[in-house]
Amino acid sequence: MPRLGRYVLGQITGGVLLALTIILSMTVLVDFVELTRTLGTRAEVSPLELMILALMRAPSFVEVTLPFIFLFGVMWAMFKLNRRSELVVMRASGVSAWRFMAPGVLLAIFIGAMGTTVLNPVAARLSAEFERRRAEIQAPGSSTVGLSDEGVWLREARADGQLVIHAQAAEGGGRRLIEPTLYFYETVGDEPPTFVRRFDAAEGVLRAGFWQLSDAWETAPDLPPVQHGSIAIPTGLEAEGLLETIGSPETQSFWTLRRQARLLREAGFAAQAYELHWHQLLALPLSLVAMTVVATSASLRLARRGGAFQLAAIGASVGFLLFFAENFLAAFGDTGVMPIALAAWAAPALTLFGGLFVIASAEDG
Repeated sequence: MPRLGRYVLGQITGGVLLALTIILSMTVLVDFVELTRTLGTRAEVSPLELMILALMRAPSFVEVTLPFIFLFGVMWAMFKLNRRSELVVMRASGVSAWRFMAPGVLLAIFIGAMGTTVLNPVAARLSAEFERRRAEIQAPGSSTVGLSDEGVWLREARADGQLVIHAQAAEGGGRRLIEPTLYFYETVGDEPPTFVRRFDAAEGVLRAGFWQLSDAWETAPDLPPVQHGSIAIPTGLEAEGLLETIGSPETQSFWTLRRQARLLREAGFAAQAYELHWHQLLALPLSLVAMTVVATSASLRLARRGGAFQLAAIGASVGFLLFFAENFLAAFGDTGVMPIALAAWAAPALTLFGGLFVIASAEDG
């Protein structure tokens, strides 16, 4: 990269780091205040623990706000160069807008790729740990759902111990289990859980407050198997909350999202949100490039001609429109109204083409 390109790259990097510092500080502070309001009323949660929880979500905030960080960072760097007439000198010496935009585009591609492959796994792991700790604070021993290649696993905390359920598959969002096995464990004091009995059934249907097992057999230690046929097992699980207990797509790494989507489909759950999130992560470099192009197009007007603030406002508005358009199209993709890939890639692609059109018009007429 020539010296001029390295200089522009340094200015853009400084602007991005400044925007990152400001946005991250604000989001962590707001999240800490929110956690203090929702969880801080519990006597056993200290301010230090709340701050640790807020910092756990910091990488997720960076991942979500990365397009805005690039938009404001590149815009700040370009307006700084414009205000000091450095852009005027560059263009007067024959350097086109495409050339001084290129370092920002390269940086956007690099940071976007790192955000997808490195930042996202870190953010997903810390986000999952945050959800686990928050759930433990709000409701110790709450129910969980797990997915594996061997089927569906559910765990329910009960007053006298635990109920662990394994099924080969599930249908209807987890309301109907195929070939379920229910393991009952009893807990006395601080002693390890003790196996009490198990039920093997051909089918289990979640009703209001109980599992309805059909063709069920009961087995207990030192006792012969007992056939029950149809039997109702009380439960505190609710059908509407089963999918939420699995974990949101944001708690899954980019490298495991496709596998998790496959497991969800095989287990009878909806997987569109996981596939959509995978495509959105894949499109992150394109989103950052689009924001870089928008920020550059908003800074082409000479500072001495005025109107710089209006252009900056327009550029920021375009960034927010991109954010809302991505969420709007994501809702269509999640519900199956439009293809998932189109829902994830359309908004950044259209924004990029719009920014390129503005720069081409300003540069080449």
